[in-house]
Amino acid sequence: MRVKTRKMIRIFKVFVPTSILALLVSEAVLIFGSYLAGVYLDPDLDAELFLMYDSGWARIGLASGLILAGNLFYGLYTGVRIQNRLRLLQQLCVIAGIALSIEALMMFVLPDWTLPRHTMITGSAIILGALFVWRILFSSAIRKAIGARRVLFLGASPAVFRLAGHFQQHPELGLAPLGYADQPGRVQIPESSIVRLGSVAELARIVDESAPEWILVGDRRQVQPWWVTEFLELRFGGVETEEVARVYETALGRVCLPEVRPSDLIFGDAFQPQSINLRLQTMYSRAIAVVLAVIMLPVALVIALLVMLTSRGPVLVGAPHAGLNGKPFTMYRFRSSFQSENIPRLTAIGRLLCRFHLDRLPQLFHVLWGQMSIVGPRATRVEFAARLTEEIPMYRHRQLAKPGITGWAQVSPEATYRLQDSLCQLEFDLYYIKNLSPSLDFFILLRSLRVVLGGLD
Repeated sequence: MRVKTRKMIRIFKVFVPTSILALLVSEAVLIFGSYLAGVYLDPDLDAELFLMYDSGWARIGLASGLILAGNLFYGLYTGVRIQNRLRLLQQLCVIAGIALSIEALMMFVLPDWTLPRHTMITGSAIILGALFVWRILFSSAIRKAIGARRVLFLGASPAVFRLAGHFQQHPELGLAPLGYADQPGRVQIPESSIVRLGSVAELARIVDESAPEWILVGDRRQVQPWWVTEFLELRFGGVETEEVARVYETALGRVCLPEVRPSDLIFGDAFQPQSINLRLQTMYSRAIAVVLAVIMLPVALVIALLVMLTSRGPVLVGAPHAGLNGKPFTMYRFRSSFQSENIPRLTAIGRLLCRFHLDRLPQLFHVLWGQMSIVGPRATRVEFAARLTEEIPMYRHRQLAKPGITGWAQVSPEATYRLQDSLCQLEFDLYYIKNLSPSLDFFILLRSLRVVLGGLD
């Protein structure tokens, strides 16, 4: 699929727009250069001596890394479009403030690895202005320079409209939806994000008038055998053709469930995780769980005491959940609510636990016992899993991996955890099963850290 090579690159089993990588690299250079300017503007420093003989380059690199990490955690590299300039400036101020605070703390522990106070303040001030202006310039320039490809959709479906809306919201992908053609006699769907250009019988006229560079087929059943010659002519003329399902998976990070064919499950192994990756996952999951359990044990003891003192009831609550291959196990967490008139209500400490996901700490022991992984599909209660398996035959495929404390669906902004969104969750889970690997797990852990720290907002 050409879109992968022209506009996106695959990192950690996830496709990232090349424009986002360009933004990240350019801002890394800009941040480094700002701190370098701070060195030369510091009246108390001999810049040449500091850089050559006082680990100056390494100190600048460390300070720059703090700013870049802050940008990543605040989601500043999820798109190039600026939704709110004031919000962007506020985020940059917070990131710079956190970086300054960390550097100040490090002065007491690792003074030889921190920038001088005047240099840090000057450099951070330059960064605030430089990043803010650069973001605005980059956002406007990228839309002109990226050369958006004109996309025509053949067939109408929820997946088509969802994908078209995604293209419109993310100009960094370089894809501009023109509209769609579907079966004759159908009318424009009011809630669609793109316009209906006509019926598939008028495809030749639509192509002549709209001049698409890419045709995405949303329903292969609408492709008639006698169109083969016409599609070949389009292809030789530079107009490429691709299935919506494949582009949907690349752009959205989720499997297009309606387009999964029974033959994909019966004869293929795309949704069967590799055994070597499953064994590796068990090994590093337990290693991570041991480290986290030791580090978080004092925190867990304090939480247990607070739960016990602030409300009546057990410290831990458990419920049967479906594990690997549907095998049930009782999953425990810290109690975060109490019953009031038969209605569960969050306690004060429970609200804090849920905000920072600390109620899940006991699940580290499920990882040690081999019932869960650090990363995997979200654990589902047994009764819900049974019901969803009956309603959605493919649901059982998410049980080919152990449930995780965190997972691809949990860290994806579009996924929600309500029962009516089970199909959405399943699409994310199947993408994870299909691409399960240590690199994807590492990427999910980085995103999870951002989600946990996001509770500070």
